[in-house]
Amino acid sequence: MSETGLYVSMLSATSFVALGAMGIIVSESMIFALVGTLLVVVSPTLNSKQSVRLIALLILLFTGYVFGEKENTLLVLYLASCGFMAKRVFVVAMTLRASTPASLMFPVISHIVPRWSLDNHAFFRADSPPEYIAEKREAAFEQLYKKWCNMFPKSIQESRYLADKFSDLRFCAGNRVFIPFQEKLSKWCDPCTVVDHADRTDLIDVDGHRLTDVSGSYGVNVCGYDAYKRFMSEGLELTKDVGCVLGPLHPLIRENIDMLREISGKDEISFHMSGTEAVMCAMRLVRFNTGKKYVVVFGGAYHGWWDGVQSLAGNERVPSDLLTLKDLSEASMDVIKLRSDEIAAVLVNPLQAFHPNAPPPSDLSLASNIREVSDSSKEYKRWLERMRQVCTDCNVALVFDEVYTGFRLAPGGAQEYFDVMADMVVYGKTLGGGIANGIVCGPRNLMCRTDPKKTA
Repeated sequence: MSETGLYVSMLSATSFVALGAMGIIVSESMIFALVGTLLVVVSPTLNSKQSVRLIALLILLFTGYVFGEKENTLLVLYLASCGFMAKRVFVVAMTLRASTPASLMFPVISHIVPRWSLDNHAFFRADSPPEYIAEKREAAFEQLYKKWCNMFPKSIQESRYLADKFSDLRFCAGNRVFIPFQEKLSKWCDPCTVVDHADRTDLIDVDGHRLTDVSGSYGVNVCGYDAYKRFMSEGLELTKDVGCVLGPLHPLIRENIDMLREISGKDEISFHMSGTEAVMCAMRLVRFNTGKKYVVVFGGAYHGWWDGVQSLAGNERVPSDLLTLKDLSEASMDVIKLRSDEIAAVLVNPLQAFHPNAPPPSDLSLASNIREVSDSSKEYKRWLERMRQVCTDCNVALVFDEVYTGFRLAPGGAQEYFDVMADMVVYGKTLGGGIANGIVCGPRNLMCRTDPKKTA
């Protein structure tokens, strides 16, 4: 329950006074029962400022009862609740105005619109073509299917074995097309590729084909596969005498921390096992150290598998502490200013510079038409500069998720490329040199994990 719930509960409690004035019997025990419920249910969810407001109003309520001014006290409480509610309605309206439509619609539509698939006959006739065209399509599909099977027999054999054992394979198979066509495509053409080694820019699959990796391993391959083979061999050689020791530190950590501090421009470093874990850590740290609940993300931006930063399809737990706003929108700036006492951080994926308010393409090498990148990035640079100023003025942490863009846009990542310094930066992917990793870099005041003012 949020602060809105507090005001609704208070409004309900004091409404008993109005019911009593109209001759409807309302006992004091009912009022105190509602107030007790309010304390038990609402108070654990409030931040420090909201808790102070609650305590002040409760003191007012009980003081009025002690001095025999319960009607006047409840009237004041009622009016205060109405004022707080009016303010909250305005805040919610402004937030809805700035929110990405998809983040508002998906939680509803996903439970209303059924999933359906076209059968074989309808698949080739979805756009009502002449029959001879539909027949040519069917023949071409069958011809391509046979050619595919002949080219990749070993990969297909491996895929069939893994199909009911490896869930990630099913996720990647046919989910990149419109829903009615997915089932047919998933069964018709198996896109699984099984690779046993790499040579320079090429991947060699188990059937002996040389394939060009245009995706760059989804952001990992910045330096080239041969370079990563060398990185991994050298890293293993340096640490081979330690094995799988967990807990004690290795002398190499000092060198790595110094390099990361120089690249990020931040005071402290925290190591993790994936970019998703690093994002989780960053969000937990900013909430803990600011004492504020909400995190702002932008429509279409990807921040890993954690459901705490996913507001679109595939997430059954709609995050109640996440605001999904529009990129490049003045309304979004207004919401950050208006709700600065609630917002702990603004989380930005700089990759959005190339496709604002839209999810990244499945092939990130095609993130934008090269002729459009220059203008798009200039506009996004101006947007980030304004965002930096707003966050500074409002005491809101600006966090860059550079798991993908780190070391790709520039050696110093998006911070260097756009010349905008974030308060906290998250790295991953290529940083590990082929090994799973995640890094959080930030100032000392945002990296603390204990509060000296609290016992726990």
